[in-house]
Amino acid sequence: MEVDWLPGYEASRPVRVGNAAHEQLQIDVFGEVMDALHQARRGGIEADDSEWPFQKALLAHLAEIWTQPDEGIWEVRGGRSTSPSRR
Repeated sequence: MEVDWLPGYEASRPVRVGNAAHEQLQIDVFGEVMDALHQARRGGIEADDSEWPFQKALLAHLAEIWTQPDEGIWEVRGGRSTSPSRR
């Protein structure tokens, strides 16, 4: 669905709601989650017993997939791309 009343990033149109991002591999998201947990601890939010096993599971999964091509942060329509830094 397109929402024509929103200008979009740097006036890019159309703005769409309900994109296919949930089907995409975006490896950068793992770093965002890890950083959010780190910043929460630095900010005084106490960790609980589930946090460390969760982080270890994320890292284990990332160790398996980090070399796979992904769609990146921009959700480019089309196939997955391979970053030169991952070759």
